[in-house]
Formats: sequence, structure tokens, C-alpha cells
Amino acid sequence: MYGLVNRAIQELVVSQYGVATWSAIKADANVASREFVALEQYPDAVTYALVEAASVRLEIATEAFLERLGEYWVLYTGQQGYGDFFCMAGHDFVSFVQNLDLLHARVRRSYPDLEPPSFRCTELQEGSFRL
Repeated sequence: MYGLVNRAIQELVVSQYGVATWSAIKADANVASREFVALEQYPDAVTYALVEAASVRLEIATEAFLERLGEYWVLYTGQQGYGDFFCMAGHDFVSFVQNLDLLHARVRRSYPDLEPPSFRCTELQEGSFRL
């Protein structure tokens, strides 16, 4: 996992719960890194440990923490200079999701070892989609 993801976790926790809580989560996860470098790769186990430790420390379900992280991710990556990538992907939910693979192809230029997931969006009924 790229450090950008771990930094987003860190900044989410620090902004909403404070530095002391982040320090405790890192200790709970057995993570010694002071800072995460955005373009550096870290073992997936580090990210999983941070998510699990955050869930336990914050007393929220892992799924709830990941949902919160997803919401934060959109704002965070936009502030980190990825907003233009988002704009190129589409201006509504369906077009954005249908263009996620193209978005990842563009991001791959900065992250050559990126192995992003592939997405397919199908409409089930008016206003309801399967991703």
C-alpha cells in the first residue's frame, strides 16, 4: 500500500481525535514509522493493522471506520493535488464510477507499481446501481 493511504488514516485520526489518539493507535498497531512517505510502498499489513487498531481504539466497527476513511479520502486526495484526476473521471456518480479504471490508468503514471482494482457499474433500476 502506498504511504498516501496511511497518511490519510493518520490525518483523519489527528484531525478528528488528536495527536495523542494517533500515537496510541500506532502503538496498538505496532507501527514505528514517524511519517509515511506518499509515494513509498508499505506492506499491506501496516495499513490493515492501523485500520484495526483505529477501530478498536475509537470503539467503532471496522466497516464504519473504513466508510469514514472513504469519505475523508475524497477530500484528502483532492487537497493533495488529485482533484483534477477526479474532475476528468466524470461529473456525476455513474460516469465517475464507470471511468474509475481510466482514472487509475492516469494515476499509474505517478505510481508505476500500482495494482488498482477494476470497477464495473450496472444500473439495477432507476437510481440503484451495483458496483
